[in-house]
Amino acid sequence: MKPESNNSERELRSKFDFSKAVRGRRTREYLAGHSITHLEGEPEAGEAVSSRKRAASGGKFILKKSSDGQFRFVLKAGNGETILQSELYKARSSALNGIESVKRNAQLDERYERKIDKSGHPRFNLKAGNHEIIGTSESYNSEVACEHGIASVKANAPVAPVVEERG
Repeated sequence: MKPESNNSERELRSKFDFSKAVRGRRTREYLAGHSITHLEGEPEAGEAVSSRKRAASGGKFILKKSSDGQFRFVLKAGNGETILQSELYKARSSALNGIESVKRNAQLDERYERKIDKSGHPRFNLKAGNHEIIGTSESYNSEVACEHGIASVKANAPVAPVVEERG
């Protein structure tokens, strides 16, 4: 039996800004506790993300093989800017696992390590649950720009297709 509530779905939705890229687990749990099981515009549990929604974000993972035979991926935003890049992987399958890890961890704010590089510019690392770095950003000119980069990873990574570049 679902808990009864005096608040309507509309009232509960108005308490949260769902336009943000982050829709955290706590918010979902709260809403589930108030008889809201699905957020409008999101896929139902188990439902595939439509190609229309994927195209709307425009982001993509590009998987590249370097001249020494190792693999690296980059996540590009819809505007073509690189927003995250991986370390080198010896095997293609390891790089693909890294991409899946980015997709799983991108929405979790606690997985982002915000740093200042040697030249004094903000940047971030995305870490997996085991605290290993799975992606690193470029340097940014400001902390605000760095936070926009994180928001872009959160928005693009979960639905971004993988494109392999031969070279």
